[in-house]
Amino acid sequence: MEVVEIRNIVRKDTAVFYRRAFIGDAVLAYAADNTQSRRIEFVLEHTATSGVLVEITLLDTPDYPLIPVVEELKKHVTALDRGGKLP
Repeated sequence: MEVVEIRNIVRKDTAVFYRRAFIGDAVLAYAADNTQSRRIEFVLEHTATSGVLVEITLLDTPDYPLIPVVEELKKHVTALDRGGKLP
């Protein structure tokens, strides 16, 4: 299982400056010929001690166990944030 990309990323307004909330469509590849798009919401919270915490909320249920999906999404979102590719 891998995250191919996250499309249609839109930033949501938050009242707290150290929290950034987004919504988008995650394209997940379960096998070479099986890809699916699922709606997700994710939050990046900058903390004083541990850097950035990433929270993932799946708005559509994937056809795969949840824990590996969430872990791969966290890795992908962290890479997008470090690369400056989030709006």
